[in-house]
Amino acid sequence: MKYLFAVCLFIVSHSLFSQTGTIIIVRHAEKLQDGKDPDLSEIGKERALKLSEILSETKIDALFSTKFKRTTQTLAVIAKKKHLETNYYSPSDSVFILDYLKKNIGATIVISGHSNTVPGIVNYLCNSKLPDLKESEYDNLFIIHLSEGKPATYLKLKY
Repeated sequence: MKYLFAVCLFIVSHSLFSQTGTIIIVRHAEKLQDGKDPDLSEIGKERALKLSEILSETKIDALFSTKFKRTTQTLAVIAKKKHLETNYYSPSDSVFILDYLKKNIGATIVISGHSNTVPGIVNYLCNSKLPDLKESEYDNLFIIHLSEGKPATYLKLKY
């Protein structure tokens, strides 16, 4: 049983670290408090604009968002300025990142997620143990660098 676990761990870690690219992950900006799928609040719209300004000089190859308004709207300004379509992913699927990077080696992607999915993606890629973000946290920006043959690393910033 220990041997099988070790083999599985090797296969997973090899597939994780055989990719190259940069992944920028943010939680969606502040949202209105009404409904199951609320729009961004005015403060959230300002944060989305700030994010686009921060990333204005960054070459971005793809945008990924869940199908919620708040995550899509967080990337909308970037999408418009960079002439990119937003791709959708399921919050329970972290493998989509590696699938994309296998086909687009060296790509830079931006992902908009949720308080309980952003740390999960970072943990999945970097073998870390970040807890879920606090419900009041909207200003975290994670930059993950994947380099073939090396463990993934991340930098956590505030914006």
